[in-house]
Formats: sequence, C-alpha cells, structure tokens
Amino acid sequence: TGATAENPLVPRLNENELEGPEFIEFSLPASLIMKAKGDFAINDNHKVTTLSKMFSPATISELAEQISVQGSGGGYLSNEISYRSLLLRDQYNPTLPVGHIHTPRSMGFNPEKTEKIIQQIKSMISMILSTK
Repeated sequence: TGATAENPLVPRLNENELEGPEFIEFSLPASLIMKAKGDFAINDNHKVTTLSKMFSPATISELAEQISVQGSGGGYLSNEISYRSLLLRDQYNPTLPVGHIHTPRSMGFNPEKTEKIIQQIKSMISMILSTK
C-alpha cells in the first residue's frame, strides 16, 4: 500500500478500500492448541502496534478506537491473508473456526525439521478436533 508506521493505509481490494474492523480475533481454541506436543514452542502472541502504542491487550475490546500499524503476527503478507480470511469468516459463517499459525523458520529444505513441524501441526489440529 505504500503505508508506513507513521501513516498506515487501509488495504485495497479491486481499487476500493477493504472494509472491516481494524482488528479481528481468531476463533481457534488457543488454550488447547498450546497443549499440543512437539519440538517447538507454541505462543499465543497478543502484541500489537497502534498509532498510539505497542502493547499486549488481553481482550479485543482494549483495541477499540485504536488504529492498527502492525498486528501480532508482524507485517507479513501471510498476516494480511489471515486478516482477509477472518473477515470473510465473520461475514459469511461466524461459527467457522479460523486462525493463523506461524511455523518455525527454516533455512533451505530440511526434511527432518519439516516432518517435525508437520507432526506438531497435526497434534494441534487433533487438539482442536477433540472438542468436537
């Protein structure tokens, strides 16, 4: 968008500003996901940067009247995709559980690490499905 931390801009879709709330909460059961077994730490990151401050709100209501500069996942394209997926969920099927998982960094192709990541994600999904 050409935005900066001092001048955030609303993303565009088909030349129009994307309409939706400034912040959206995912609906995956974080407390269950964090119990999944595996080799990697699982964090539920709440840290956000707004025009006025950087903080870790405990509830989405603490973000009322704030203007987003950067969400908890950073300024990556995957976070923009996640936002748009959550927005569509809220518009069309608000009961559909949707979330965003960042995987550990990998340098080059590492089959052993990739397999460990896959197994831990499967464990996370199993934790979610155990509540159904």
